[in-house]
Amino acid sequence: MNRELLKKSTILIIDDEPELLKILYLYLSGLGGNVLTLQNGELACETALNIMPDLILLDVNMPNTDGYEVCLNLKGNEKLKDIPVIFLSALSDSEDKIKGFEVGGVDYITKPFEMKEVIARIAAHISVFKLKNAEAASKAKSKFLANISHEIRTPMNPIINVTRMLLETKLDDEQRDYAELILSSSTTLLNLLNELLDFSKIEAGKITFEHVYFNLRHMIEQISSLMSLKANEKGLYLEIDIEQSVWEHLRGDPMRLRQILLNLLGNAIKFTNKGGITIHIRSEKDDNSKITLKFSIKDTGIGISKKYMQNIFNPFSQEDDSMTRKNGGTGLGLSICKQLVEMMSGQIGVESEKGIGSNFWFTAVFEKDSPSETTKVEKPISIQKQASKIKILVAEDNVPNQIVAKSILEKYGFLVNIAINGNEVLEKLQKENYHIILMDVQMPYMDGYETTRIIRRNYSDIPIIAMTAHALKDDHDLCLKAGMNDYIAKPIDPSEMISVINKYITASDEKIVFDKHDFINRFDSDNILDKKIINLFNENFKEYLINLKTALNDKDVERFNFYSNCIKEISANISAQRLYSIVSEIEFSAKNQDIEILDKELEVLNEKLNS
Repeated sequence: MNRELLKKSTILIIDDEPELLKILYLYLSGLGGNVLTLQNGELACETALNIMPDLILLDVNMPNTDGYEVCLNLKGNEKLKDIPVIFLSALSDSEDKIKGFEVGGVDYITKPFEMKEVIARIAAHISVFKLKNAEAASKAKSKFLANISHEIRTPMNPIINVTRMLLETKLDDEQRDYAELILSSSTTLLNLLNELLDFSKIEAGKITFEHVYFNLRHMIEQISSLMSLKANEKGLYLEIDIEQSVWEHLRGDPMRLRQILLNLLGNAIKFTNKGGITIHIRSEKDDNSKITLKFSIKDTGIGISKKYMQNIFNPFSQEDDSMTRKNGGTGLGLSICKQLVEMMSGQIGVESEKGIGSNFWFTAVFEKDSPSETTKVEKPISIQKQASKIKILVAEDNVPNQIVAKSILEKYGFLVNIAINGNEVLEKLQKENYHIILMDVQMPYMDGYETTRIIRRNYSDIPIIAMTAHALKDDHDLCLKAGMNDYIAKPIDPSEMISVINKYITASDEKIVFDKHDFINRFDSDNILDKKIINLFNENFKEYLINLKTALNDKDVERFNFYSNCIKEISANISAQRLYSIVSEIEFSAKNQDIEILDKELEVLNEKLNS
């Protein structure tokens, strides 16, 4: 192991004893190390800057400049400060050794020495040094990719979404062709960026997998609907063949499975000019808890040469340069698929014949799940119907991105206000209430993280959704850690944005009238539901309700806010979730007809309390 490590290492030895230098040089270079020597420390910094060694062996007693001073000079140089220095000296007093460590040495070996010990210590320190360098390089690479991703995604958001808006207006045929070309090209650029980021995350071991329920057939139908449009544009068929024995209720990562299938289907459509594509899914292994599925994507396309098939899953691999120029792509897609499949305990392969077509296949292991326990029936909702009552604050400093967000939201009927930085967000929250905040992360004066932390001290319930060009997993985690509820990456996908917002709109509709279990747990009493408490609640509630109506009629904002807060406190104390939600809604609209709803809600609540 030491020999292999030294083969890839450069070592600088500084010692005024020629014979010792010769011995160390012959021994270390004999093990494969790249070794350079100096007989004094005057040229130490200059030489080290030229060769950037992985380790420096340094004598203490030398003419003109001793080893301690040389080490201080090395550690004072920004480029050399992290290179490990091992002192090699005849001075063996503890004071000498302590001084060696104080000036920055990582080790101290006394002469005479055992060569095996010197080699072992050199190897250990070089190993640590290289590991630190690798970690630093990985962090620098991740930071660079994050910054590049942010800088590209920020202008791409208005380019893609304004083009979408443009395509919804009246255009002549030529204008529509140009607009569609812009959208197609910018979407391709976004896909390339996503592939590079995925490849980087896999390479760094930072990619994560979900473990959630999904219905396989439903997911395949969604993919088929999406890709059929692209296939139809080229006059191709797209067929789905799922064997009846395949268990469809699964647990795993549907997003990663979808990513693999979309990549393979996209390639099949790209390289097929006539005929079509068939997706075949069958069970390879099935037991009580797990199932191994085999997915095959077979096309009638141009096929692949046997020579190229050997390297097809390697990174940046394309069959030839002309194909790259004609069809585009980074050559990363199949490499990413291979690594994702292997992380799902599967294998991937291809059979192909030039001019006939290709069959890409992969296997993946999933847990079997029960539909009775996991399938949820969600009532359909009308976003437009609810949107007119929903006020959203968009925190965004970039003007084009402000226009995009505002246009998308207003199209669905939401009420939208803009804040250009965190300070303005806090000011607007003091003046009026909002149902949801869409929060950019990178803003001047006060960023989205700090703004969210401050908001959470006073507004625990308001949903805050990150809306940012920072698209890495670490960025997502930082948003949640700061107190945000959810995350939307730029460029914004309008359907994704509305879907995320919709989760927080419908959340209030699903609150129960009275949570008896929560009430009992919080108060820990056997008699909390007796008539005395119910009557006390009714008396206070009716009094506050009358005062609330009066304050509204008198346009007394201070009294209105006071009594609405009183009702909210009572509602929270008796676990009346829906009542709390309704009062919160009334604070936004402040209309008499909305307050009348409270009378009806009180009747329903009393029935629950008395049941």
